[in-house]
Amino acid sequence: MKSVLEEVLDWSADRPSWQRDALRRVVLSGELTQEDIDALTAICKGEHGLTEKVQAQPLAKEHVPERRRRAQAVYLESIFHQKGVNALAENQTLKFVAGLTLISVGFHSGSFGYTGLLASGAYGSSNLWATFST
Repeated sequence: MKSVLEEVLDWSADRPSWQRDALRRVVLSGELTQEDIDALTAICKGEHGLTEKVQAQPLAKEHVPERRRRAQAVYLESIFHQKGVNALAENQTLKFVAGLTLISVGFHSGSFGYTGLLASGAYGSSNLWATFST
């Protein structure tokens, strides 16, 4: 079974060179900087004869990290928040037992509390501290 990045690599084979170069940049650094955008713009312009042609460096197999066959699982042990999460008590630590599975299907009245706290943790929140173990 292929990883998501291997699937993206396969999909990108017939994409324009600037897109394949953009994918390489995102895979290697996680984001595009203004310098990257300027370079990608130069690649596009060069391909259409608007400026001197610039060689793109497309996403290739060597840019895709190898899948680890036996990666160690990561477990969330606890969450601490200082304040401002719905009606949850301030300065409270929520501890989890091993094997807990969280399924969130959207936020409805009264459901933001703990599931919202967990979702905030997934996307980074300054009011959230999480303890992980392997």
